[in-house]
Amino acid sequence: VYGRPVFPDGSRGDEETFNPITWTCTHSGGGRVFTTTMGHPADFDNPNFRQLVINGVHWTLGLESPAQPFPDWEPIEMELEGESPPDEGPWLDMNYGPFVSTAISVEDGNIIHKGIVIPLTEDINGGAVVFDTDLLRYAAGWINGFIDFEGVVYNGTHGTFPSTVGDVIWSNPVRPGCGSDRNLEDPRDRPFGPLPKDWAQWKGLYLHQDRVILSYTIGDRKILEMPGLEQGENWLAFTRTFHISPSEFDHFVRLITRANGKVQGVQPSRRQYLHLQIVSETEEEGILTEFVGHRLPA
Repeated sequence: VYGRPVFPDGSRGDEETFNPITWTCTHSGGGRVFTTTMGHPADFDNPNFRQLVINGVHWTLGLESPAQPFPDWEPIEMELEGESPPDEGPWLDMNYGPFVSTAISVEDGNIIHKGIVIPLTEDINGGAVVFDTDLLRYAAGWINGFIDFEGVVYNGTHGTFPSTVGDVIWSNPVRPGCGSDRNLEDPRDRPFGPLPKDWAQWKGLYLHQDRVILSYTIGDRKILEMPGLEQGENWLAFTRTFHISPSEFDHFVRLITRANGKVQGVQPSRRQYLHLQIVSETEEEGILTEFVGHRLPA
C-alpha cells in the first residue's frame, strides 16, 4: 500500500512511499518473527489474506507452506460470558490519576485532537476542564460528569473517541487560546497540528501533588499555569493560576466564551510591574486576558 509513513528519524514520506503491510525478520539467535499491520475481522473474509497468515505462521515455525489454499469458512457469532454492557466495565473503574491524555469531543463539533482532560475535584465527576495542546486553549469546563471513555483503548470500540459527560458551563472556539495578536486568528495552513513555535509552543506538564501544572510559551514569554475549581454553598468558579515570566511584548490569552451568557471584566492597577488586564469583549468573543509587556532596565 502507499501512504505517508513516519520514519524513525521523524521525517515523513510522501504519497508515493510504499508501505509494506507484512514483513518477516530472522533474529541473530535463530528466532523468526512474522507480523502484519492487517488483522481486522473483515480482512479474514479475503482468501488471499487468510493464505498470507497461514504462510507466515508456517514460515515462522520453519515449515513448508501448505500447497492447498486454506478453505473458506463461515464466521461464528459468539456471546462472551461476562461481557460488560456499555455503562459498565473495568475502564470505568480504572484510576486514571490527575489527568487523561486523549482526543475528545465537546458539544457542537468542538474536537480536541491532543487533549489533556483534568479533573478538578477529588470526585472525578465533580468538575473538569480539557486543555488543547495544539491550540493552547481550554476547550471547555464542565461539572456533574467526566468523559464517556469511548474508544478502542477504553471499551474497545473502533472509530470513536471520548466525549464530555455532564453540564458544560463554558467553552472556547476552535481558535488559538493565546498569542500576541488580540484577534487570535488561526495561523495554521491546516486545521490540525501545533501553532508555529514563534507564536506559542506547548512544553509539557508537571504534577504538584494531585494538581496539574501546564507549561507553554507565548512568543518569548514563559507560562506556568494551574487550573482549579472553587465551590461554595451556592456558587462555583473555575480558576486559572498563572506564573508568568517578564517580556517587553504584549500577549493575550482567551479565558472564556459564553455565547448565551454575560461576561464581565476586571482591570487591576497599572502600577503593578506585570499586571493582568481582563477585558470584556462581545458575547461571541468572550473574555481575553492581556499580559502587558515592560521593557527591562538595561
